[in-house]
Amino acid sequence: MKSKLFIFKKAYSVESPGHYYAALAVDENGIVKKTLGREQAAEIKKASPKNVEIVDFSDYYCLPGFFDSHTHFMQTGYNSMSVRFESCESIAAIKRLLAAKIKEKGILTGRKGLPPIVMGHGFDETNLAEKRMPERRDLDEVSGETPIFISRVDHHSCVCNSAFIELYKDFFKKIDSRSVKTGILRQEPNYKIKGMLIDDFSESVRDAAYVISENIALKAGITSVCALEGGAISGANDVYYIDRVIKSGRNRINIILFDQSGDFERAAELGFRRIGGCLLVDGSLGSATAALSSPYRNDPQNRGALYMDEKFMTAFIEKAQLNNLQAAFHAIGDRAINSLLNSYEKVLNKSGGIKNYLRHRIEHFELASAADIRRAAGLGIVLSMQPVFETLWGGKKGMYAERLGVSRALKSNRFASIIKSGAVIAGGSDSDVTPMSPLCGIDALLNLPNEGERVSVYDAVSIFTKNGAYANFLERERGTVAVNKAADFTILDKDIFEIGAAGLKDVKVAASVIGGEIKYLNGEMKFARGLLQTTDKNIMKR
Repeated sequence: MKSKLFIFKKAYSVESPGHYYAALAVDENGIVKKTLGREQAAEIKKASPKNVEIVDFSDYYCLPGFFDSHTHFMQTGYNSMSVRFESCESIAAIKRLLAAKIKEKGILTGRKGLPPIVMGHGFDETNLAEKRMPERRDLDEVSGETPIFISRVDHHSCVCNSAFIELYKDFFKKIDSRSVKTGILRQEPNYKIKGMLIDDFSESVRDAAYVISENIALKAGITSVCALEGGAISGANDVYYIDRVIKSGRNRINIILFDQSGDFERAAELGFRRIGGCLLVDGSLGSATAALSSPYRNDPQNRGALYMDEKFMTAFIEKAQLNNLQAAFHAIGDRAINSLLNSYEKVLNKSGGIKNYLRHRIEHFELASAADIRRAAGLGIVLSMQPVFETLWGGKKGMYAERLGVSRALKSNRFASIIKSGAVIAGGSDSDVTPMSPLCGIDALLNLPNEGERVSVYDAVSIFTKNGAYANFLERERGTVAVNKAADFTILDKDIFEIGAAGLKDVKVAASVIGGEIKYLNGEMKFARGLLQTTDKNIMKR
């Protein structure tokens, strides 16, 4: 790679609050020199030899490359090719969109010998006029011939029509008659059928999904992404697919692959350093399957579901320790979090009280008690959390309040309290449950419905940069702007540290730089003369 000099209005290091540079010299080894003052940057630019390429972002602001520490990367691509229901306010609207998809033949193809299907995603029955889940009979009214599969916004519930049930009739023979009658699947049947469906996708569908997700990430300024594949809510074929992409060098972004199956033999076979991801200790609040210590407000007989017991989790974590693998589990409800922490505590105490050197994780960590926040911090557990959950569903009038009651809802996603405890939060999106967008996450952290849990801009940015690097053992390579670190930059059109919480929604990603190469350039921005000539003309067209 030709040596380059990147010039910025400010390049924030995120090593400490307010610290920034004006120019960064980069070669194939990463950042080789940093310059503090704009005057010095101008002198360097003027004196630069001809073999140094000037990349002039002098009207823009640089941050360390964003991390998204929790995505369902392939699923994001599949759902982008599917019917989207986020704007639907009725079951009738869902049916109209599905009918239009069938008419235009926008259908996903499966393996040879399997018929094409229509897939939809993103409905939330609390936003529908009928205030109920769509059912098999509703989807049958759309089509009795084309298989239809649709999933709730949180992926923890799905609905199938009769043609889809016939397509997987051997599976449906084994589940309860009520689920077959309504077509609504929750808990284990939901996860199993989704994994079967995804494993049956053709390679061309997988290729298209990957490119879509990679482009979404680059446009969002993401340079490193945790891809949680396989396991209960995905397909094993996606694990092998992403692994092939990484090992072939086809990936344009840094991908940290999590195999959610919990298969230790496969982890050894593929050379992984981690195991798990969304290993489901419980479900979700939206589907009323997150495990709670006291019942749901709108369902007094329901305390959710624990999908794993402590004996299993303890044995799993012990095996991860023995194999030097970082473990990661999904836990949302307070009962699930408490149970998982019990298991982590038992294993780590057996290790002679050694702090969590493998940086075991809890994904989501939404409804944790104050005692369990302190316990997680003391054990050194990394907390992989999604701030946009709270702005979508939190507060006194949100879905959490409806499910839990206001007092419990205001104790969800306690970001400021967690930071105060000393625990490390790595920010993510759970894409495509929420958009793959660290800027949206930062905006959420500064504008949480529970004002007492809002955080500073510096802490919010750290959650999506250096904390993401730490959570994945990459703090020596990425996460801050420093000499000898990778030249991974997220470039913004406004100063995120000066614009204020109200103005964050107007901040745009101008460019994404990975390894010193511009991988995305926002065509809406106005750049210094000559900059466009220095970039790859095929950016975002692959």
